[in-house]
Amino acid sequence: SIQTELHPGDIGEFLTEWVQLEQSLLQRAKGQEARPLSVRESIQRLLKTEDIDNFQAYRIDELRKFRNILVHEPKRIEPSSISEQMQSLRELQKNLRWDKIKSR
Repeated sequence: SIQTELHPGDIGEFLTEWVQLEQSLLQRAKGQEARPLSVRESIQRLLKTEDIDNFQAYRIDELRKFRNILVHEPKRIEPSSISEQMQSLRELQKNLRWDKIKSR
């Protein structure tokens, strides 16, 4: 079954780490907007304000796409790709160094 192949613990761990990144992005990107920004809008705003670079924006968007497939179409996911994406997510979080980015 899909649960045994994909290891629910790995899925949960990836999603937990993704949510942390997503919340940081949304928090740092929000400005005077009346409505909440999407992750894609947040990426664009942080890119425009030079809080992230093009490579970081690309990696965040790739992780966002992976998260969407994982949640909505898990049968498309290779079990080994979860650990690869988890490693990528963790590296990205280290490289972002949010403590140096001022909250707006």
